Order: sequence, then C-alpha cells, then structure tokens
Amino acid sequence: MPAENEKDVLATRKRCVYLTGRIEEDTARKFVENILRLEMNDPTRDILVIIDSRGGSVDSMWSMVDAMDLLRCKVHTLCVGKAMSAAGIVLMNGTKGSRFCTPHARVMIHQIGAGIQGDVDAMENYIEEMARLQRQSDDFIVQKTKYNKKDLLATIKEKREIYLSAEEALKRGVVDKIITSFSELKLKGW
Repeated sequence: MPAENEKDVLATRKRCVYLTGRIEEDTARKFVENILRLEMNDPTRDILVIIDSRGGSVDSMWSMVDAMDLLRCKVHTLCVGKAMSAAGIVLMNGTKGSRFCTPHARVMIHQIGAGIQGDVDAMENYIEEMARLQRQSDDFIVQKTKYNKKDLLATIKEKREIYLSAEEALKRGVVDKIITSFSELKLKGW
C-alpha cells in the first residue's frame, strides 16, 4: 500500500492531461474524453493541461477549445517546450490568469494552412471556408491576448508565422506567467 504522500502524487496525476505530438482527430477525441471525465469526476478541482505540440488540425483544435469551454472547473494550461499553431490556441484558452509557460518555451501563431486540390468550384468553396476559419482564429487570438486585430493581421501578413519566446508570449498576453517551479501553479484540489 502506498504511503499517504504517494497517494497524493497519484491523485495529482489524475487531474493532468498531456497534449503532445500532432493534433488530429484521435488526439482531440482522447483530450476531450479526458477533460470531460475529469470534470464529471469532480468539477470543483482544477485541471492542468501540459502542452508540448507543433499543432495540427483546425477542426480538432476547435473541438478541444469548445470542450474546455464547457467545463465548470478551472483549466490551467502550461507550455513546456512548444505550443505552435493549434496548440498555441489551446494554450491561450486556459482560464484567464492560469496560462503558464516555462522560461525556454516558445509559442507560434500563423495563418491557417490550406493544402487544396480538386476542381475550381471545390477549391473556391474550400478557400471561402478557410477564410472564415482564419477570421475565427484571428478573433479568438484578439479576444484571448493583448494583440489588437490590426497589429495581429499586419504581423501575420508580413511574417506568416509569429514566433514568441516565453517573455514575448507574456508581453503579448498569450500566457499570464512564466514559471520555474511546479509549486507556482497553485491548483485547487491538488
């Protein structure tokens, strides 16, 4: 039988969800299942999402964001390594005041990719949908950070990809704090 402090460590691990690798349908399904299960088990205790991902599918990203928004408990997000593209959006969607990164973490924001092929009509429809999704992503970033829409659009148009160090992510309001110790998280119910 584990000692009391070992039980506490095991309980802590149960309130943590890892987002690593490419974000695809399967990744999103597992992520949504995990956070909804944690919510159902105890909506009074905080959840920690640890992110180290290059991003991936826009559709999968929005399913993860929407699922996070359904929760009653706080969702703390912590970038260790990288939160790029779709993973950066998930990082930004943590509970305001509870979005963290480590000192060497980096975040990347960019335009939505559109690898299209097919006939002209299909491509036109796809381009319209990609433009709508890009506007949705831009509005989300403006809502969740200190970016204003004009500056965000100008920077993305000029650079295509915006790479932010931990300090730049903090300055831009992508994260709320850079942490150097796990104890700085102050998670309720842990």
